[in-house]
Amino acid sequence: MTYNCYKPAPTLQPFIDMYWHLSGYVNHNQSITLMPDGSINLIVNLGEDIKSTRFNKSIKHEGVFLVGAMMQTDVQVIVGNVFMFGIKFKPGAFTHFYKFESLDEVANQFLEFSRKDIPDLKKTLQYFVSYIDQFFLDKLSSPRFSVLNIVSDIAQNVDALKVDALAKKHFTTVRQIERQFKQQIGLTPKEFVDLERFNKAFLRVQSRSKQSLADIAWDSGYYDHAHMTNDFKRFTGKAPTAFILSDFSKTIAGEPS
Repeated sequence: MTYNCYKPAPTLQPFIDMYWHLSGYVNHNQSITLMPDGSINLIVNLGEDIKSTRFNKSIKHEGVFLVGAMMQTDVQVIVGNVFMFGIKFKPGAFTHFYKFESLDEVANQFLEFSRKDIPDLKKTLQYFVSYIDQFFLDKLSSPRFSVLNIVSDIAQNVDALKVDALAKKHFTTVRQIERQFKQQIGLTPKEFVDLERFNKAFLRVQSRSKQSLADIAWDSGYYDHAHMTNDFKRFTGKAPTAFILSDFSKTIAGEPS
């Protein structure tokens, strides 16, 4: 099985994390895992049906799906002919291309999406990155209040910033930030901060050498080891020790397993 990911055009990079595709033949059940990180994904499946264990439903052949911001991992089972591709939007960026009343209505959900609202499949298969780039460049339109700068601040200072401090820094109110996070990400600011801190710790746990779990917890912004363990169980159902030097990865939302 082959997995490839591609960066979008420079103008789109503040909004779209990557385009990816997964293809090949799998002769026995193989699992891939989506990690929760606050992003929105559009997925097109042109291969055989794929089973989502968390949502207990299938990603149907020729189906187009919207994956809302997730707060838990989703293990998907693939077998047979695999051919799927997707667009991963950075947290808070989906509303720069699509109009939604509020993305909290699709958070933690796996929903069918209108084919007329995605890049043309024939042109995508023929040109892929160049065509998808042009499609989204033509759709790019900033909302009145963008949360992207606030998201960036959280990512860079996840262990230090509070929502009231963010509101002051960006000349707005806590209530406005909370409303816009629900609308443009699908999560509350606290939920997003928790996810950012967890992902920061997760990467360190996977790649750690001599650093203790207590030190990782402290460096990632947790009060202590127990606090970090609670978040790992909350988002993955497993303790941090399950991921030390493991092959667990971000799969089709990031790295393939």
